[in-house]
Amino acid sequence: MQYAPVLIPTLNRYEHLKKCLESLSHCTWADQTEIYVALDYPPSEKYVDGWKKNKEFLENCGDMGFKKIHLIEREDNYGTWNPGDRGNMACLFRDIMKHYDRFIATEDDNVFSPAFLEYMNKGLEKFEDDDKVLNICAFRWYFPLKDGGNTFFRSGVSCTPWGMGYWTKKQKTIPKLDYKWFRKHLSIGNLLKIYRNNGPAFVNLFVELSNSHQSHATVIDQHMAVYMTLANKHQIIPIESLVKNIGLDGSGMSMSANNEELQDLYDSIPTSQDIHFDFIGTGYEYYEYNKNLYIKERNWNSKKYYFIHFIKKLIRLVKYW
Repeated sequence: MQYAPVLIPTLNRYEHLKKCLESLSHCTWADQTEIYVALDYPPSEKYVDGWKKNKEFLENCGDMGFKKIHLIEREDNYGTWNPGDRGNMACLFRDIMKHYDRFIATEDDNVFSPAFLEYMNKGLEKFEDDDKVLNICAFRWYFPLKDGGNTFFRSGVSCTPWGMGYWTKKQKTIPKLDYKWFRKHLSIGNLLKIYRNNGPAFVNLFVELSNSHQSHATVIDQHMAVYMTLANKHQIIPIESLVKNIGLDGSGMSMSANNEELQDLYDSIPTSQDIHFDFIGTGYEYYEYNKNLYIKERNWNSKKYYFIHFIKKLIRLVKYW
């Protein structure tokens, strides 16, 4: 068994990082796992206190039961998801792929179940040669998905980066997902494909990503969801969620506003307390049913709403073509 390292970018969220690392330290195979924590440099004074707490914690926490904790101190502010290759996460990916053929990545506001590392490492082994599987995710949405005794699903409609497993060779096959790539693949056929597999909200997103204003956009989960659909790729997700996101408290950059309602929703999602995980089934059990349920649950507004916004985005796209 190969044990994938875990990558964690962080800045000032000491309490979040501590909970994240402590949860990982309680995982099966933690003692076989190396952790790489990239401590970003504070961009302004308001981040300094939290940054100092993180720095002191990481310098004095030892290895916490892991095989090794590696501290990477940034001398400038990279930002977690800065555009292109400048972000802290992007730099971690680039550096780690020089030395490992697989790895796990998470932001610092995720808390994991005891079987998380076993699930990831077994999954990275099992699906390594499955060209249809692009990555492995620890999060399972709150929708009432159906299963047939299987312990995992294959999903081609979402990409939630709350604890993700990657292969270096597969990451290198992903093109540069800027507006040029999306515009090149913008066609009636692909719009219909996105509509059937992801719903009208993602049709609007596809058009928006094809706009020249998106040329310096950061590649995030929704961009990957569009790409995965067009490239016919799957993400592996567990029947029972193995991660809980605790970062909707206004402390992060992507969720900068305190969203108690959404945090309560995520907190209500049951997470597995099992210490072991085995892959049972094919992942295709109730595939069409679950895909259609996802589309229904993720497209909240009326078709009229999406159609009006689609026309507006299309007009803007033509204007800058």
